[in-house]
Amino acid sequence: MPLPPATEITDVPKLQFSHVECLMYAFHKLCKQTPEFLIKDAEQLKEFRLRLQYFARGIQGYIKKLREAISGKTEEELKSEENQLKVVALKTTNNINTLIKDLFHSPPSFKSIIHLSWKTPCNDKKVIIFNMIITNCFVNNDNYNITFVSTLTIL
Repeated sequence: MPLPPATEITDVPKLQFSHVECLMYAFHKLCKQTPEFLIKDAEQLKEFRLRLQYFARGIQGYIKKLREAISGKTEEELKSEENQLKVVALKTTNNINTLIKDLFHSPPSFKSIIHLSWKTPCNDKKVIIFNMIITNCFVNNDNYNITFVSTLTIL
């Protein structure tokens, strides 16, 4: 995350928000596993929040522009490639904003659940059950369940 500039910015940096979303999501998940990482050094947390605040201001401005661009469009207009990109960008920036809000709690909270913009929703019950078992194994550190999971076949 960049530090806020000391002077006025003349050119806006180009960011790939899908990459930022991926990195923020990974960081959020890792910190959820070891929450003391963020709170052990108060000065580091203060600087991190300063950077997050600067980034969040830019994100919120971009969200506002995207909502203005999409609002009032018919379903037919939203199906165009340009508008589909705006819809995905809005979902991506909303996810980033949600993760940032989670990290701003004192102490940081890891309760928000987001649906990643690059991941397609899965309606297959077998895959959902498989994902639930895998998550349960790693959350509870039950090594004996991992053997069971490795033999599960998904058609």
